[in-house]
Amino acid sequence: MNLSPGTYVLYAVSTSEAVFMQSPVLEPEHFFLGLLKLEDFINEQALMKDLTEEQKEEAVREMATIVELWKEKQISAKDMRRRLRFLLNEAQVERGEFSGHRSQRGRDLFEQAEKLSQGMGADQVVLMALLQACQQVDSPILKSLLDEFKFLPIKAEEAGITPTPTSPEEKSSGEHPLAKFGRDLTAQAKEGKLGPVIGRNEEIKSIARILTQRTRNNPILLGDPGVGKTAVVEGLVIYATQEGAVAPICNMHFIEISMSALVSGTKYRGEFEDKLQKILTAAREDPDLVLFIDELHTMMGAGSGEGTLDAANILKPALARGDIRCIGATTTSEFRKYIEPDGALTRRFQVVWIDEPSYDDTVEILGGLRVKLEKHHGLSIPDDVIERAVALSSRFITDGYQPDKAIMVLDEACALRRLKTLSPTPLEEGQAIDVEDIAQVIARRTQVPLEVILVRDEERLLNLENELGRQVIGQENAIVSVAKAIRISRAGLRARNRPVVLLFAGPTGTGKSELAKALSKFLYLDESRLITLDMTEFQEEHQVAKIIGSPPGYIGFGEEPHFIREIRLHPSSVVLLDEIEKAHPSVLMTFMQVFDEGRLTDARGRLINCAEAIFILTSNLGATLKVKPQLGFRIEEEREEVRKKEFASLDQQIRGAVVSALAPELVNRIQEIVVFRPLSRQAIYQIIDLYLQGMNTRLAERAITIQLDNSAKDLLSEAGYSEQFGARHLQRVFDQVIAEPLSREILSGSIKPGDEAFFRRDKDQMVMDIHSQQGMKTFLYPARDADNLTL
Repeated sequence: MNLSPGTYVLYAVSTSEAVFMQSPVLEPEHFFLGLLKLEDFINEQALMKDLTEEQKEEAVREMATIVELWKEKQISAKDMRRRLRFLLNEAQVERGEFSGHRSQRGRDLFEQAEKLSQGMGADQVVLMALLQACQQVDSPILKSLLDEFKFLPIKAEEAGITPTPTSPEEKSSGEHPLAKFGRDLTAQAKEGKLGPVIGRNEEIKSIARILTQRTRNNPILLGDPGVGKTAVVEGLVIYATQEGAVAPICNMHFIEISMSALVSGTKYRGEFEDKLQKILTAAREDPDLVLFIDELHTMMGAGSGEGTLDAANILKPALARGDIRCIGATTTSEFRKYIEPDGALTRRFQVVWIDEPSYDDTVEILGGLRVKLEKHHGLSIPDDVIERAVALSSRFITDGYQPDKAIMVLDEACALRRLKTLSPTPLEEGQAIDVEDIAQVIARRTQVPLEVILVRDEERLLNLENELGRQVIGQENAIVSVAKAIRISRAGLRARNRPVVLLFAGPTGTGKSELAKALSKFLYLDESRLITLDMTEFQEEHQVAKIIGSPPGYIGFGEEPHFIREIRLHPSSVVLLDEIEKAHPSVLMTFMQVFDEGRLTDARGRLINCAEAIFILTSNLGATLKVKPQLGFRIEEEREEVRKKEFASLDQQIRGAVVSALAPELVNRIQEIVVFRPLSRQAIYQIIDLYLQGMNTRLAERAITIQLDNSAKDLLSEAGYSEQFGARHLQRVFDQVIAEPLSREILSGSIKPGDEAFFRRDKDQMVMDIHSQQGMKTFLYPARDADNLTL
């Protein structure tokens, strides 16, 4: 609705007053101040320069009506506005540059004035309606001012306002007047807008028992976020509105009070206290009224300012005397932080613990919500989908608690199915969601591959040894041990909330880190899901902060360490703790809780879930026994028994060294010590083939291929095996003997796309034959090249 000419002038006058008083926004008090000042602007043309002559005349008539009204009421407008400025200046807390906007209270004033103007038959917001609205606005300052000047309220009939008839719906709604500060739970329960609430009967009985006590009849619900604290209160309200409810409960009227609604619009001192006192007065006068304050900790400090009390301290006397009954709800951590330190407030409440529901209870809760979800989405939800939603959300979503996680997943899966296409074609009636819809939601939230969530890799798990053996050569015993542990975990047979913990021990360069990478790639189809912590970086006690974060008061507090960030982002990952024996014992003790219960508490007090991770520790402890592969014909067969004894001795030696070096309580939490044995000659040949395969893959974009004959492989085997460095030295030898000469010829243009390079050994020289369409070219270079390789 547009403004009348008189209201247009009033808006300008009120704005000038707000600017003068350094108010950032226009409040109802500024508009009332403008009404008191209109007598000075009846003949002022500057404010009417944008109006037509007809509009100017109408504005003068409106303003004259208000001026005459002050005279009829025997009110000195000048004295009243001076007093109002004083009260405003004294109560104003916030000062600043004027924004040009109305506050929420200012907008509410105009909405009321618009309704009143319609009652007067006007098609514009008129001055008389604004004056009437100022009398009705919730303002302690205006109320005090009008009482002081004995200003009798203008009746609707005097202002020419026709009372708006109450609609039948409004009469029948039965909403409590305090509903404007939150919501009327009892009215919503009668209208069927709450629930359903499944289970939680014992908790509801506990709340009802406390409410019917004569003293200390204020329950406070404590529990983790998402476990259903508010739902328990709604369950009690639903019970109270049903036929057959016991007498003390059936008469109760439940109102939820929102702290944000109380604080909203309370710009001036005293306004917040006035709102709260109205609520307390209503609660005292109605012994059946029960207030519910969700997020109770928000009372602490709410509405406080210089020389004023916050909501908690205002409520204390009423709670202590038993004048009101109040239900509070908050999380355990916020209760400990904000409410428990105030012992006087804490003793006025009785704690009711709301725990996370069990698997069966969560399935029952979702079953109760199924009807509403099906009606909202137009889909059917089978029983097996509900069960899988609970199971998968519990396993893969580590943040949050049930039933909130499962409800969120199920609701989002229904929305996903409805919006799979942008086609306006409606869904077929009776269409149902399936487990794949649930898995897609969880995969998007957790970044776990869909195939992993749907457990479609049973056949791959049974063939896990062969899958890992393609990437890790010569460690069949270690691969078998790892495969057994993974299968037990994936079959759900391991202890709940306990991660897989393995220790890879053995000589360096035998494939410990490579097996961790291969496992990550197999399980999560992505090698980047490997979280690596080099424990040589944690040799000092204080470096535990690099894992869990710096404690309060130290540099770096509040910053998220690499491990915490990655494990929260990818809870299902392989975590590699490399060179575990080099870490400080205090650092190792940090992982005790992780290995035992699958959780870690960081420096900020957050509980980090690690139950779905696979922890692999590597160590070189005890790996000093020399078992060098022997070359020649029939050597392997002749020395098989000797090698078995040597390997058994090595296993015993490594396990003994690990047990001696690590704390017993840490060793007890390791599921299995997997010993890696020195590489055999056959394994070294296989590794060379892997290097060759990788080189050809990288050269594929150049359309170049390479091959090695047995003489070249023999040279690499003899020169590349190192008792001290294992297969890592073989990689260096391969680069020096094969990759470096090849790169030189490629860059010089001697090898072109489509060519094939063939390597062979000729005494003390390596020969590289280049086969191309033009013929064959041969390049010779010393076999005893880089680092004077010993043959």
